[in-house]
Amino acid sequence: RMIDLVVVTKLDRIARNVRDYIDISAEFNEHRVALVCLDLDIDTSTPDGQMIMRNHANLAQWQAERIAQYSLETAKRHVEQGRPLGSPPLGYRATKDESGKSLYVIDPLYRKHVELMDKLYLRQQSVNQVVDELHKRGFKSPLGNTYSKPQVSRILQNIRYTGRQEYEGKVHDGNWPSLR
Repeated sequence: RMIDLVVVTKLDRIARNVRDYIDISAEFNEHRVALVCLDLDIDTSTPDGQMIMRNHANLAQWQAERIAQYSLETAKRHVEQGRPLGSPPLGYRATKDESGKSLYVIDPLYRKHVELMDKLYLRQQSVNQVVDELHKRGFKSPLGNTYSKPQVSRILQNIRYTGRQEYEGKVHDGNWPSLR
């Protein structure tokens, strides 16, 4: 009985789904602790407040699930249309075509970095030696840092440089030019 009331600014600050909210609410009720949600102007010290809070928790979870479903459907549709997912890899810039759809275009400066990485790796067969050579030549990433071994390794293995992308275990053609 040290706490009588818990105040939250938004419902999602205390629970991310209905199950969590029900568990928290049950514990609060057991200890006679009221929950006040400021953005909804709800106080669970009353039966009406408890019912309204449960309904809001249900709606919030439904909304989160719908957003997740929509995001997956959108990603699938973009892949089927050859549109890129996520941020562009080094050597490309994100842009929009005349219809407003996203695509990658080649970034001339960083294209040279990728091409040099490929050439060096094919010749030396060593990521460490590629990184060392990039450091010797003063090549910097877009953030101004020297290239790291994990970064170069990811670049060398990235399928997007072939003008394709992988999604759900399948390889799809993209709408951007190949660097490899």
